[in-house]
Amino acid sequence: MARDTLRPAKAQSVRIADVLIIGPLMIWGGTEASKHAKTDLGRNGGNALALMGLGTMVYNGVNFVRVKQGKAC
Repeated sequence: MARDTLRPAKAQSVRIADVLIIGPLMIWGGTEASKHAKTDLGRNGGNALALMGLGTMVYNGVNFVRVKQGKAC
């Protein structure tokens, strides 16, 4: 049982990293890739990466708050 009590804390640190580091890096990388792309596929890929970074930040930010409030496991 002690192991189960540690899991949310570990997940929370990953969520913080996703919101503060990984998501912003994905947005930056995606926008840079899109700006410098020479093809539509490259621009679309960069835009998709940036949108996934934003989605990562929102998803993990919401889940971080839900766990802190005791509304999620």
